[in-house]
Amino acid sequence: MKLYYLSKLIFSLRQQVAVTVRWPVGMIAVNEQDPRWDSTLGAQQQQCFSSDPNDHYRPEIERTVGRQGLDWDWGFEGDNCAENRLTIRFLKKHESLASYFAMKWN
Repeated sequence: MKLYYLSKLIFSLRQQVAVTVRWPVGMIAVNEQDPRWDSTLGAQQQQCFSSDPNDHYRPEIERTVGRQGLDWDWGFEGDNCAENRLTIRFLKKHESLASYFAMKWN
C-alpha cells in the first residue's frame, strides 16, 4: 500500500501532459479467463457491454506508453464525471502519444 502512494507522489512531481477523452461505452470481447464469460453459451469468444476504461483504454495505453502510475495515470478533474469525461495524464516524454490518444478517443 505504501508503494502505491509513493508511486502516485513521484508521478505527480514529474512534468506531465493531460488530455481529456470521452468516457468509454460499448461492447468488448471476452474469453474464458474473464469473469464475465458465460460457459453456457459454448462460444469460443463472446462479447459483453462495458463502460470501464480498464477494458477499453488501458490495454492500448500500456502496450504503447508503459505502466500506469509510472508513465501515465488517469482520474477525474472538475466536472469530468458529470460530463462523462476522463482525464489521462502522461509524462512529458509521451506528449506525442498523448495527442494521438486525444484525437483517437474524442
